[in-house]
Amino acid sequence: MSKRRANLAFRYFWIAWLSLIRWISLALVMAFLIVVRVTDDIGWLLPAGIAGGVFLLSLMIFLIESPAVLCLGCGGSLLRGMRCARHGTAKRVFGSHTLRTTLVLATYVRPVHCPYCGMRYKISRSMRRKRHAVELEERQARLDEHRARDEKARKESEKKNRPYY
Repeated sequence: MSKRRANLAFRYFWIAWLSLIRWISLALVMAFLIVVRVTDDIGWLLPAGIAGGVFLLSLMIFLIESPAVLCLGCGGSLLRGMRCARHGTAKRVFGSHTLRTTLVLATYVRPVHCPYCGMRYKISRSMRRKRHAVELEERQARLDEHRARDEKARKESEKKNRPYY
């Protein structure tokens, strides 16, 4: 993978995680405020304030960086909603196309599927070459093992003065 592609993959990866942190911290703020409301214990305001600060910081960075996460095919924004029509094969998580794209970018589990043009591509490094090299080594080892067994059987048959076929 080229240096530019590696930098792009890393940038998409950390922006996606920043988006996830943003939503998690917002959920924590709401949970802590609900606990304060239910229990009347103001000790829960400190964790709520910390989670709120994390939310604001991650939101500011996300708003600056998220327009840079673009589809390599159509150029549409992957982590922010657009007004154009979705592709017919676009999938959702909890009703959100951008959340699914964010999870895929953050985990590299499967290829990214653009919700607008439908293009499917892999941002991260392809493991095909490494996998192919390992499979080649395993195949060579199996062939060597088979040849060794064949040679052993040939020598044993020659000892008994029988032709080996």
